[in-house]
Amino acid sequence: MKFLKFLGTAVVLFALLGVVSTALIEKINPGEIGVKQNLWGSGGINEQDYEPGFHLGVIGIHKWHRLDRRTHFLTFSSTDAVQSGRGMFEMSANNSQRRPPLDIRTKDNNTAALDVTMTYRIIENEANLLVAEGLQNSYRDRVVSTVQSVLREELAQLTPEDFVDTEVRLARAEQTVPVLREALKKFHIVPDLLLIRAVRFPDAYEQKLQDRQLKQQLTLLEKSLQEIGRAHV
Repeated sequence: MKFLKFLGTAVVLFALLGVVSTALIEKINPGEIGVKQNLWGSGGINEQDYEPGFHLGVIGIHKWHRLDRRTHFLTFSSTDAVQSGRGMFEMSANNSQRRPPLDIRTKDNNTAALDVTMTYRIIENEANLLVAEGLQNSYRDRVVSTVQSVLREELAQLTPEDFVDTEVRLARAEQTVPVLREALKKFHIVPDLLLIRAVRFPDAYEQKLQDRQLKQQLTLLEKSLQEIGRAHV
């Protein structure tokens, strides 16, 4: 009889412990950044980012905000290009954003549609600042508009021939990352990688550009044949 009474008491205690732990402990999942807000007094947002794990948080006294710790993907591309299986650029996860191709006007006043991917993340230990400034629900949209503006200005310095030249294209993308970093830091965001994946020009100009490239290749071929001929004289 005493054993049954002890067992019943233990069950009640374990149940109470579960209730208390639920009310006092908050779990931050892997891939999340926790930000704690004090609801009473003048506490406001705690000036600290919380790592994944269990943290003290009292229901009714604290409110928790969860932000995405993972790398974010922002891709400007047509739907067909994205759905064709671009590996890491497929827009299936909630840390990815997709927008239509980026339309720009090149240095020689031609138009181009670009497929571009930029990866970015929340700056370490600044998620609490992001929440304190009320950006937790809007920072992704702010990133999109800022990146569009910067890329249209920076990539407009290239000519169509520059876009075709891999080294020039890669160099311009690399030079643009610091500009993006400066523009995005006010949203507590840092870019990691900028990749220009494809460039498309209007059909008429595309054909003209291809013809020009073919002519250049034929000229180089003719020079090579002339040098070979002279070498055998």
